[in-house]
Amino acid sequence: MIMGVNGGQEAEPCQTRNPRSDFPLERLSGDASKTTDAKNEFAKLLFQNVTKEVAQSIDSIRRYSVRAAAQARAFAILPPDPANGPVYSEIRSYRREQAAKADNELPATLSQMVCADIGVAQAISAGPGFLSGVGDDRKLRFATDALEVFAPDNMAHMQHAVAVGREGDKMLAGLGKLEQAMFTSALADRASYSRVDVNAPLTPAAAE
Repeated sequence: MIMGVNGGQEAEPCQTRNPRSDFPLERLSGDASKTTDAKNEFAKLLFQNVTKEVAQSIDSIRRYSVRAAAQARAFAILPPDPANGPVYSEIRSYRREQAAKADNELPATLSQMVCADIGVAQAISAGPGFLSGVGDDRKLRFATDALEVFAPDNMAHMQHAVAVGREGDKMLAGLGKLEQAMFTSALADRASYSRVDVNAPLTPAAAE
């Protein structure tokens, strides 16, 4: 209120409302009734409420993605057939011989081979990468190349599940950054520890 020309009180001029002022955190930053410690304490409470909601969303996302199940479904075609063990051994032996020649075109050639014959993909997947003259990363790349040809629907399902799961991971990482930005734990805790209960008795209770 402001004083009028006759000594009475007049209403303060209307101010444009800031739509963002409806956010509790923004209102908190301008709350003159609270100390810095108290503001941090309330910001911590707000963060805990936000965390609870986001954690539920992350849980829903991860349950929906079920990455492990999707991966198992996609790779189900790659376990080797025991009856073809000798053939797989020959394929891996051939691969090691070719790898020893240091042919720059070999990776592309092998990729074409695993996409043309599921048996080649199974042979490479049946053991550690070095048995086929490749590293484990390239071994996985060849396996996914084969899956895109021989199990495209399962592969697409796995890729989608992985992408959805990553969104949950990003949200979780974002919470950590938000916590650092919203409040300082030491100040919030100091406000909690030093608070005085105004409803407490003014004098200690008399001993019986």
